[in-house]
Amino acid sequence: MNHGPRDSEKKSHAELSERLLALDRWTDIGRKTLLVAIVSFTVWAGCSLMRHLIEIGLHWLFQTAEYYRSQNILLGAGVVLAVMLIAGIARGLLLLRPDWKDTEGDGIDNALIKYHETYKDNGVDPTRRYSEPTFFHAVRKTIMTTLTIGTGGSGGLEGPAVYLGETVGAGWSKIFKRPSADELRLYQLSGIAAAIGTLLAAPFTAAIFAAELVYAGRIVYRKLAYCLIAGLIGYSLNNHLLGLGGLFDTPEHTRLFDWQEILLVLIVAVGFSAPAAIALGPVFRTAGRFFAKFPTVPRAASGALITGAVGLVMWFAFDLHLEHILGISEETINDIVKGSGQAILKTWWILLLAVVAKTFATAATLKSGGSVGMLIPSMYMGALVGAAGYYLLGEVGLYAGPTVAVYVAAGMAAALTSVAGVPLASIALVVEIFGSEYSPVACFACAICFTASHRFSLYVQPASNNQHKTM
Repeated sequence: MNHGPRDSEKKSHAELSERLLALDRWTDIGRKTLLVAIVSFTVWAGCSLMRHLIEIGLHWLFQTAEYYRSQNILLGAGVVLAVMLIAGIARGLLLLRPDWKDTEGDGIDNALIKYHETYKDNGVDPTRRYSEPTFFHAVRKTIMTTLTIGTGGSGGLEGPAVYLGETVGAGWSKIFKRPSADELRLYQLSGIAAAIGTLLAAPFTAAIFAAELVYAGRIVYRKLAYCLIAGLIGYSLNNHLLGLGGLFDTPEHTRLFDWQEILLVLIVAVGFSAPAAIALGPVFRTAGRFFAKFPTVPRAASGALITGAVGLVMWFAFDLHLEHILGISEETINDIVKGSGQAILKTWWILLLAVVAKTFATAATLKSGGSVGMLIPSMYMGALVGAAGYYLLGEVGLYAGPTVAVYVAAGMAAALTSVAGVPLASIALVVEIFGSEYSPVACFACAICFTASHRFSLYVQPASNNQHKTM
């Protein structure tokens, strides 16, 4: 084999990136840190506004539906379907405009594509990304997400937030005329970390998630350092300006696990919670083929009606409140962990029915043109299936452990690892939200699920990532 000058020039972009960052002067580090802080504050403000608007919309919808249901059951159903239909038509009309097409869907795939496109042109020229809209896309995505989830659409907020984080990071890099694509990627990644840190109130998880998601299992530690700053800024602003605490109120658990408990938790998490989340993929693909038959406006309107109908069936047939199926449904997990809320959330078959209903509602929302995330629904599936396993084991006479929270935590971690391929972020999420005493079961579950289910990711890595996945 001949070793000419070309071989010496074939240095990976990852090695070049690390070397350039290692040679940063103190002024460069200060400038980058300042710009990361600006990006993080902007992303926090955008995500917080979007979340607040959605909470207002959902609170009004659920309270109004409950009021009219007390007067007449058909009036309650009519309010829900009317609001969701109007919102669906409005989304469909917006999607007819070419500049709004990017606002439908989860948003993470689009963010990944835009990130990895910066590796084209030898990975050094940011002009391609700068030629595209940034802040306007973020505003449009915020409007579309609010119109979707805030009016009863089913899904998570993390997908649109990741999209918002990437566009804001690129936007500030463009405004400050940063000439390096590598520095542009630093701000894009920091924006993603700030978005996740804002939503999950878990700064370390946010940084690890951003790195794992973008680089498909490899971490660039120099960029990770700035992501930690970004995640911490989003988390701190939540604490000090909005007075927000952790995502869930979790009970303490002894650090001494019984081996029977660990075994049962792993059987439920790996054998049932992870497959329930993985099943989202085939259901979403089937829903996509179904809704593709409709023109844009009827597609959005029919998706909204189907979503609303699923929520209403669970409400009227089983008295499961609308918020457990429609909207983000984070409070459902919190109610289960605390043992509060509706008593039927301690019934295993109701929890499994809720998983099925949430799956179909999210599929109808997402594939009809709504703007929702897929990761929170996957965590919902894992958590509820885990809780169902706990209560079923108790019903058949097996001692499943002192608290359902262990099954919820392991189920969430297994589900997130299986569909997103982020085992370290999944473990970090359990540690930051539930507590370090829950980490053994999370580690076991994530290790098994990552090894066995890496091919089932909901997100397709861009082709460029195969070549540059370490940068």
